[in-house]
Amino acid sequence: MQKLKLGINFLFLLGIFTVVHTVRASTLEVNPDEARVPINITFSGDTLKIYGATDSKGKIIVTVQGGEANFTVKKKEKLYDLWVIRIVAKVRDIPAFYRVLVSKNLKKDVNTVGILFPIKDTDCSITMLTTAETRRSLCARVLAIQYRNGQYKYVPNALKRLGKYLFVATLHLPNNIMIGNYTIKAFTWTKDKQLQQFYSKSIPVERSGIVKYTYSFAHNFPLFYGLFVVVFALFVGLIFGLIS
Repeated sequence: MQKLKLGINFLFLLGIFTVVHTVRASTLEVNPDEARVPINITFSGDTLKIYGATDSKGKIIVTVQGGEANFTVKKKEKLYDLWVIRIVAKVRDIPAFYRVLVSKNLKKDVNTVGILFPIKDTDCSITMLTTAETRRSLCARVLAIQYRNGQYKYVPNALKRLGKYLFVATLHLPNNIMIGNYTIKAFTWTKDKQLQQFYSKSIPVERSGIVKYTYSFAHNFPLFYGLFVVVFALFVGLIFGLIS
């Protein structure tokens, strides 16, 4: 199976190599070594190889983002002699997972083109806030929290060139990755820090096997699922009682 996967990746890279040479003067292509990421009961994380090709001599960055996260921002205020917690704002629909994969430490260059900032005040839904300055401040705080918690990461030495035109990026997926469609983006930019090429591709992270069927049964038939869990728990308790 592993040899078959390597063979398919080789043919893909060979095809891209041909395209780079014969189709057009400027091109950028990427493709992961898996068409989808299945989440089953034994899933403990995964390593994804993202292969690509470009005829650009500029620097290359690959980003991966997906999932949806929501934040509730609260503030503690004093009301007469009591301290109460008030909801200040709700931030919705921001990426729950974000990775920036580069060949070496390009943090200064990446900052310049804005790739380190997947959250902008115009991209996420923020309720209960009115001023643009407050929205920007809140987005910056959420961004800092996501980086501090490890949900967003800047990963140097995760990308390397394979000769003049080909490259590969290595993405490590955690065991608690959220279900959803993930977007892989590749960028190249020139020495004067202007984005030169861009390519985007999606990959689904989805439940499979018994995890998929259990989730579907629990959400589509919650009453029967609850009864099944109770009966199963009683049955297991009875069996252990007879054994002991």
